[in-house]
Amino acid sequence: MTNVERGAKASRIAIVGRFPGSIFYAPCDDPRWEIWGVGPGAFGVLPRLDAWFELHNWQDFEQKFTTEIVREEDGLSYRDWLIDQPRVYIQGNGDEFPGALAFPFAGMVQTYGPYHFSCSVAWMMAMALSLTPAPEAIGLWGVEMRGTDEYFHQRAGFHHFVQIAYDKGIDICIPEGSTLLDVELYANPSI
Repeated sequence: MTNVERGAKASRIAIVGRFPGSIFYAPCDDPRWEIWGVGPGAFGVLPRLDAWFELHNWQDFEQKFTTEIVREEDGLSYRDWLIDQPRVYIQGNGDEFPGALAFPFAGMVQTYGPYHFSCSVAWMMAMALSLTPAPEAIGLWGVEMRGTDEYFHQRAGFHHFVQIAYDKGIDICIPEGSTLLDVELYANPSI
């Protein structure tokens, strides 16, 4: 079992993505929540942030986006913003970012197996489940994984870690109206 040292000592973990329907409901003003952000679409919009997760290979990421990701209101680039963050989980050693911490990918796979890591949020859920002491709750804001694009197909891996949280007695919190925890059962959807 891989145990991960806690950053802030909050009793709850809030995973916050970029979905505009719920990102601003994240409990940034509640000190009981440690705020974990993810996704270039959400950079710089949260009033408080305890850790950021950029789990894509940075070199591949920069090549994929031929134009730099920049905030309209002030021209700040995602890369420059990451440089200023005190705690950024990434692949590798992170020489480019002073606050970089190597994400424990191998430890997560050793603990949970390789089959369910379908997206950054699944990796983040695994890390939250590996914290000592364990959080009393994991909440998700700005995360929806709906539609027919890549996000919908990532739900099954994410749901695996939700089940582990339930099995450990950890509450899962989502905003009202979210479909994130909705499932469609094969063959007998009426259960």
